[in-house]
Amino acid sequence: VYHFSTTSTDESSKWLVRLSKFRISYLPVFSTFLAQEERRTPAVIEDALVRGHVNSVIRNLLLDIKLQEREQELIEVLNHVFPGLEDLSIDFNKDTDRYIAVTYKEEGRTKAFDLFSAGSGFQQFVYLFGFVALRQPDVILLDEPDVHLYGTLQRALLSELRRVVSEGKQVLFATHSPDLISQMSPSEIIALDRSKAARLQIASEVYDVLDNLGSLDVS
Repeated sequence: VYHFSTTSTDESSKWLVRLSKFRISYLPVFSTFLAQEERRTPAVIEDALVRGHVNSVIRNLLLDIKLQEREQELIEVLNHVFPGLEDLSIDFNKDTDRYIAVTYKEEGRTKAFDLFSAGSGFQQFVYLFGFVALRQPDVILLDEPDVHLYGTLQRALLSELRRVVSEGKQVLFATHSPDLISQMSPSEIIALDRSKAARLQIASEVYDVLDNLGSLDVS
């Protein structure tokens, strides 16, 4: 006669229930926004996200942020990084408009500009933190989030990602950026070498990683 304990099964079931409620979001490498974007149905937006084409529906996502009254979360991030930003406007009238209008205005300028004309750094922060504000994920997976960002903006990116982590979220990102790597503690870095992955433990290992990236001056 065998006695089967249900403890492990019960624990597995509870774990699966928790996992099903876990929100994981992946953002691919940033691509420039489209010049114009029509309002899309939720099914079309989801299809674009599944295919990794976030840039093709970014104005739709921003409009959804406004409709959910979350745009202030994004604006706060943008104001931290771009203190000269005076306003970010998201407008669409389903009865009269074909395209979603997203404009920004800088201090000292009388005219607002379309988001398409903004620099790639500004667009990238809108892309990343707009998505986070809308989806409110528990885990965020980022592919080369530092692409198109110079040193100052890379440091600002890391600062904002740390803030996201402080709110209880987990962030994992792939990068080749010496600026970002040099600002991380060893325990925060997992180095990939061919088929092997290893979490770093001491500072000298960080220098080895940077050396492998060709970032150290050995002259």
